[in-house]
Amino acid sequence: MAMSLKERQRKWQERQKVSGKKRLTVVVDPDAFSILQREKASTGKSLSNIVSRALLNIDKKVSGNDIAESLRKSVEIVSDNKKLKTSQLIERIVSLIGVVGLSAEEVASRLNDERIEPADHAKAWSANAVNELYIRATTAASP
Repeated sequence: MAMSLKERQRKWQERQKVSGKKRLTVVVDPDAFSILQREKASTGKSLSNIVSRALLNIDKKVSGNDIAESLRKSVEIVSDNKKLKTSQLIERIVSLIGVVGLSAEEVASRLNDERIEPADHAKAWSANAVNELYIRATTAASP
């Protein structure tokens, strides 16, 4: 006999509890929810995974404001439909790697899919280029 939905949910909740996970209910503003939904759609990760990674990476103390302040530039990177200042691009890379937990390869692929012109005027983003910007940004933001 097949398990009822209620029984499957109860067993799933028990497995989560045994693995040490905690249940959390939060209310977020519409902008935050939109970001969560966009990340879920683009990464295929669960909201739980996205929020957990973001919280775990807070200890890295990599703040977009620190990076923007230390790397403020007026140069614009222009693509088909996107205009990103260098500081915005670097904030995005740091967020995708440091908070969302994407690899440099995944970030490069995403930037290429979005037709964002590479910072070094190459034909396409590479994992090495993304990694170099990430390291430079996080090093510059460190005390």
